Amino acid sequence: MHYVPVQGVYDRGKTRQNRAEAEAIVREMVRLLSLPERERKSIGGVTFSSVQQTLIEDLLNEEFARNPALEEGNNKAAEPLFIKNLENVQGDERDIILFSVCYGPDDSGQVSLNFGPLNREGGWRRLNVAVSRARYLMKIYATLRADQIDLSRTRSEGVAGLKAFLAFAEKGKVAFITPDAPSRETPVAPAPIAETVAPEYQTANLEKEETIVYNKVATANEQPVPYSVAVSTNQSSAYSVYKPAALPVVPKVTYEDFLAYGSTQTLMQQIRQVIDIEAPITQNLLCRRVLAAWGVSWLGTRIQSRFEQVFSAMQLNSTQDQEGNTCFWKEEQIPEAYTDFRVPGSEAERRNAEDLPAREVANAIQEILATQISMPEDDLVREAAKLFQYGRVGGNVETAMRRGVREAIQQGKVKGENGRVVFMG
Repeated sequence: MHYVPVQGVYDRGKTRQNRAEAEAIVREMVRLLSLPERERKSIGGVTFSSVQQTLIEDLLNEEFARNPALEEGNNKAAEPLFIKNLENVQGDERDIILFSVCYGPDDSGQVSLNFGPLNREGGWRRLNVAVSRARYLMKIYATLRADQIDLSRTRSEGVAGLKAFLAFAEKGKVAFITPDAPSRETPVAPAPIAETVAPEYQTANLEKEETIVYNKVATANEQPVPYSVAVSTNQSSAYSVYKPAALPVVPKVTYEDFLAYGSTQTLMQQIRQVIDIEAPITQNLLCRRVLAAWGVSWLGTRIQSRFEQVFSAMQLNSTQDQEGNTCFWKEEQIPEAYTDFRVPGSEAERRNAEDLPAREVANAIQEILATQISMPEDDLVREAAKLFQYGRVGGNVETAMRRGVREAIQQGKVKGENGRVVFMG
């Protein structure tokens, strides 16, 4: 993370733009696009407001008009440059993000505490969206400094988060060193996880996903109140690693042996073994795991009937999704309280999309929206598919992800609204 102070003003009364920040960002975009191809990284611009986004787009288009080769090179890139605002950047990532705060002192030196979407309820989540788009480096361009935000004038968590975020960008972890007698304007000490992450957010210090945690301070009864806010890369930290069950092969058996009454106890034992390892697990996947141990690959009518007999006798903990697909759980698991989702540890361990329990996909949907707040359903489907490590979205993958969206809506965790899916908490 790199803080770039800019000498300029926020034109609060007229355009609501910050031209100095926009010009500085466009200069950096031109510099990065002009690097030799082997040195280039993908670029994104993020702003708090749509009017600042428009200004940066206009200035960049002027540069492209003066230098068509620059535009051509960008258009041919695997990930062309984007410029988006806080409301439409969900799900987008680039190697380097250039972030325009925009808001700041006006031409009279006054700082308004109206920071657009940050002031609304859940504004700190919108801040997380903006600052978690960079894979390697984020550069914050600002005419605003942390010490210019007076928290005694607002109770907004989003504004408190912006103050702490700017303090971290300007000074690194030293911004959170707490004196013996902290004042209302003194940030509290960072959460312990911050000690494990380099404050400069250097490329070399990232292998896949890390999280920077800083504390924001709100005022209540003259006392500082800490809130931890995670600034992370796109991978969720709430998942588990999925491990498939591998049953021992049953020696010297035939198809008829499987169907015979004498196999019931063995089948029950195998079913419980698989459930203990893989629950929650769909009925079809559970059946295939057991059949593999018997050397049977075809789930025909007679075999399905045999499984139904055994399942009925075992009285297993099970649920059905809205489409009637059965999922089995451990006896001690409470499906309604299940919040986990599992991703494969390797390519060989990745489940077919149709084998993902709907509730598990719903949990992933909720996890994504907890930081993104709201997304178009198509974008959300793609993000969920990436979490489960599917290379492309289509067919069974899309069906499974949309089933998870419907399940999350059914649970009341999210809601559908004008083609978007919105986090409900």
